[in-house]
Amino acid sequence: MSSEESNKWGQRLDKLGMSASFFCAIHCALMPIAIGVLPLFGLSFLASHAIEDTVLVCAFLIASMSLLPSYFRLHKKLHAIVIFAVGFGLIILGHEIEAGWAEAPMAVIGGLSIALAHWVNQRECKKCPKCQAGCTHEDHE
Repeated sequence: MSSEESNKWGQRLDKLGMSASFFCAIHCALMPIAIGVLPLFGLSFLASHAIEDTVLVCAFLIASMSLLPSYFRLHKKLHAIVIFAVGFGLIILGHEIEAGWAEAPMAVIGGLSIALAHWVNQRECKKCPKCQAGCTHEDHE
């Protein structure tokens, strides 16, 4: 894969990550309200821990494949990774300790933080001459 294709792939991952994280935040915000109605429509599986764990793993993988290469090989701006780590930490903390009333807000803030991390990464790539040239860090050494 050429460096230009790699750069476009990273941009697509950021867009996918932003969308997925935003929809995750909406899911987490609506789940406490919808949990009583889901069985009526045969959708109670949407509230299962297996679905939530799958979404968490996918979000982590998408963000890792997008944010880490951008940081290590290109713009070297740590903002996006820090925002992602805080957001993911909030989701895991709320999910694992089952924080009662605080679980949903923690997950919503976490999901929005991950979406923000992708947006910040995309913004840093747009400002980075290496990213705009479609080059990798190794091309500039």
